[in-house]
Amino acid sequence: MYCGAGLPFHDRQFPPFMLGMGYLLSWDLVEWIASSDMVRKEAMGVEDLTTGKWLNMGNKAKNRVNLFPRMYDYKSAKAEDFLENTIGVHQLKPDLRWAHTLEHFNLTRVGPSSNLHSF
Repeated sequence: MYCGAGLPFHDRQFPPFMLGMGYLLSWDLVEWIASSDMVRKEAMGVEDLTTGKWLNMGNKAKNRVNLFPRMYDYKSAKAEDFLENTIGVHQLKPDLRWAHTLEHFNLTRVGPSSNLHSF
């Protein structure tokens, strides 16, 4: 399985590659990457794009899960910029962005009427 926020965004079923903000590879794909001669020969380029290229060239990762739009880049501290079904927010290295995001998703401060408190 190859799971993450895929590009291009409009190719929801079988994106050519997942963005480097975070993606998952099943163990069989990790083992294939570690042992593939083709991967060693093609080991140049940007990591996320290159990983997708390897999988496409090797005819691997037929099971792809595109998490877009539930994984996205930080936009602002406004509540409407955080989606209800968020899995991951990218570009939070500045402390203030991290604090805004934590404040929005902090389940210890919301009551049972919140949509975020549904588990």
